[in-house]
Amino acid sequence: VFRRCLARADRVFTVSRFLQGRMADLFGVNPARMTVVGNGVEDVFGHSGPGGPSGSAGNPGPYVMVIAPLTARKGAPFVLAAAETMQKELPSVRIQVAGGTKSEGQYLAEASRRSNIDLLDYQDSTDLASRLRSAVALLLLSHYETFGIPALEDMAAGTPVIAARLGALPEVVGDAGILVDPSRPGDVSAAIRCLMDDRPFRQALIRKGLARALENTWTSCARRVKESFQL
Repeated sequence: VFRRCLARADRVFTVSRFLQGRMADLFGVNPARMTVVGNGVEDVFGHSGPGGPSGSAGNPGPYVMVIAPLTARKGAPFVLAAAETMQKELPSVRIQVAGGTKSEGQYLAEASRRSNIDLLDYQDSTDLASRLRSAVALLLLSHYETFGIPALEDMAAGTPVIAARLGALPEVVGDAGILVDPSRPGDVSAAIRCLMDDRPFRQALIRKGLARALENTWTSCARRVKESFQL
């Protein structure tokens, strides 16, 4: 069905160059018929004051955020390995997981046994934005993302992102975050320590992230769609 839809479409919109390439490889769509329009970030995530690794009300001490269910595709094994290394190297730093109800049982069970992981209840956009603003960083260690909207939300909130060097994440994050090999938990731990210890570097990433978020609004997405129809 998807192949037939693509064959009949006059124009195909994608959210990333990575996805554009995958659609060309998997479905034979001519890249000239596709337009990358990106995704937009909700206004609620917009930066509204200083945040940082000092924690916030109800969330004492430094922490990093994971906004994804604990599944293999979303990098749960990487998150759990990072938690084990952080317990030894960064014992004061916690991992808060806002994963909804779609986590896979074996990963959820292991996470519940980790003393430095907090499994959160449902968080709406306002709650997530507040938590992100006071976090050391967002951890986005997915195996495969065709975009990775949490990275954009995090940058809009004024917090650095540590992302896997996989899928579309390098394209979305660019030089506004730290890209890591997620299979190397020591690298994840080192990136967190760097953000905690090197304030000028942290602030530089925040500035770049805010600028990148401003380039990815729903208004800019709509403009790219409109311009594509005018070609």
